[in-house]
Amino acid sequence: MSDAGNCGGNKVTLIASDGECFQIKRSIISLSQFIKIAMENDNETVDIPLRTLRAGAISKVVEFCEHYSFEQMKYIPKPIEHGFGLGDYVQPWYANFVQKLDKGLLFELIWAANYLDIKPLLELTCAMAGLILINNTPDEIRVILGLERSFSPEIERQLRKEVRWTTEPPAEANSKRFSDGIPKTLTERTGKTSSPNP
Repeated sequence: MSDAGNCGGNKVTLIASDGECFQIKRSIISLSQFIKIAMENDNETVDIPLRTLRAGAISKVVEFCEHYSFEQMKYIPKPIEHGFGLGDYVQPWYANFVQKLDKGLLFELIWAANYLDIKPLLELTCAMAGLILINNTPDEIRVILGLERSFSPEIERQLRKEVRWTTEPPAEANSKRFSDGIPKTLTERTGKTSSPNP
């Protein structure tokens, strides 16, 4: 919860680059390995400045961590199978959370999750980014990412190699998913959940 006028109290307070504050329980934000270590090194830590993160991203980090504290996100395979979306793997809340982000905030949240070392959030946002970029040419990916310069020949070859499977789905993809007429989710096959620990 944001509390821009009072950056203190019993909860840990995350301070955005613009000075806006977000208070959150220590037990909840410890999903961030970066902040967990900071709190372990100094038990008196109350205010945690995050000078490279804007308020919009921190707000989403807090929202994610608070929900994760009572409903852990299910496992997302890598790569996501052709023809499947995030809704086939994670619970509805997580799918809605990431699908509602505009591209700018999505990539900002990827940076925040990586910086704060929040593995489940990084997995979710990277999966969404992958689905956005899937089946696009290097030039189309450059436009989506807002890159003015063209990719180097080496990077372009690597991109074409990595996304080739998405443009030519394996022949068994559809038959595997619809073999009995019902789309199968990963939960039905494995029952796995995403864990914050490697």
